[in-house]
Amino acid sequence: MIVARHLLAHRTLLSLPLLSLPFLPPLLPPRLGAPPLAMPLIIGAVACPLSVLLLACVHAAPRPDAADVAARSRRSPMTAAARIAFLLRFGPGLACMLLGYAILVGVRP
Repeated sequence: MIVARHLLAHRTLLSLPLLSLPFLPPLLPPRLGAPPLAMPLIIGAVACPLSVLLLACVHAAPRPDAADVAARSRRSPMTAAARIAFLLRFGPGLACMLLGYAILVGVRP
């Protein structure tokens, strides 16, 4: 606790470069200077070309041939009984993960 107060008092935690390791130069500068209101536009400008590239790759992928279709089974929709069995089997674990995530998001500084 005393160490954390000391580091915060001297702002050494806040001045550490992002994504840096002791033996590598910093990968990102600590402050890029982007205004907070422009961040959705900047993220969209980075993500949109990447999404278009990935969609083009998926579109260029070959369709499955007869051997691919024969090697796999066809999936059918889940029935109500199958959905209930799925929730009974995996529901407690999913609920714990969701609750843990909600707690972590709720208590972060």
